[in-house]
Amino acid sequence: MWEQAYARTYVVQVSTGTAQWTDVARVDNRAVPLLFNRGNASRQVKEFDARTARFGRIVGGVRQTSWGNSLWSLSVIDSRDPGTDLALHRLATASTEEGDHPAAHATDGGSGTRWSSHSTVSSDGSQFSFWASLRTESGSRESRLSGRAWAPVRGPAG
Repeated sequence: MWEQAYARTYVVQVSTGTAQWTDVARVDNRAVPLLFNRGNASRQVKEFDARTARFGRIVGGVRQTSWGNSLWSLSVIDSRDPGTDLALHRLATASTEEGDHPAAHATDGGSGTRWSSHSTVSSDGSQFSFWASLRTESGSRESRLSGRAWAPVRGPAG
């Protein structure tokens, strides 16, 4: 669930480790900007083919506004079990955070917390990198992602 400071372009990637990442979705919001309908949150769902992964991340490109980027919530939904959010309460980190809006807020399940980045560009040219470890199936070290990824399930109250 994006806050009004959102990425115009970004790539969704998955990995079974932390060294090699695979692009699973590329997003460009220039043609159809996100709608906020007088609110401060906009839901965006990106789907991709089933993958086996231990980590997921978003690598932000150009930002849509003059602010940084901000997420109310970030979820990874397993389409075989739509009630399962593989990122909920999992470790989340980001290349940049504003003091009282850390990365952990995007996966904490709270409706009033959010992650936000600074508006600066990182050394690799991206606006931000946001990644989360994913819940594992049956004690294995990997999660099977299928169908939907980064599907926001909660927004701010009100």
